[in-house]
Amino acid sequence: MSSTYTRLIGLCLAAACTFIGGAAHADPILFDFEDQVPTVPPYDRGALTRLTLRKPSFEIDITRPGSSFNLSENWLNKLYEPNEDFAAEFGRVSLAPFSDKTGKSPFVVRFSKPVRAVSVQMGNFSSIPDSLLLQAFATPDASGKPLRTVRGFLPKMTYGFRSAKLTLEASGIRSIRMIGGNEKYPNNVYYDCLTVDAEQP
Repeated sequence: MSSTYTRLIGLCLAAACTFIGGAAHADPILFDFEDQVPTVPPYDRGALTRLTLRKPSFEIDITRPGSSFNLSENWLNKLYEPNEDFAAEFGRVSLAPFSDKTGKSPFVVRFSKPVRAVSVQMGNFSSIPDSLLLQAFATPDASGKPLRTVRGFLPKMTYGFRSAKLTLEASGIRSIRMIGGNEKYPNNVYYDCLTVDAEQP
């Protein structure tokens, strides 16, 4: 395992561990996409409509109902913006909605078991401010009334990468809905370091 990848995992887990309270629990489960094969370029065609990621005794199922998405090869941004880098937490591969960034379909993430806390990093290169939304649901398809809603904001920047971590806690979370963007581009952010704290039997 390379030192860069080891450092990336450390950054993600260090951030994840800050959102969990004092009760006894298992270690947070991290999904950072680094073991996945990127599907872009090109960015204008969505290669995926569903992505299932597995860890020992736990899995997540990612969809974007009515739309598609990709896994971004982040270093390729250097070809277009040589002086701009992703935040370290985003590593080599991130979840990307840019095949349909004008659409309003959010990502829906289903959990194989109930969780009590969720954290996700969102970020982008943009001169337009972006609003961020993370919602938790007791249903596996992110339907019904949310258990908890958290909002964030990425300010306007002339250049550079902006990112923020959104975190929420609630009992019995079976799915989340997440989206970030602006009026012109409702889906305008990358996602990474999705971390969950599974409820214990």
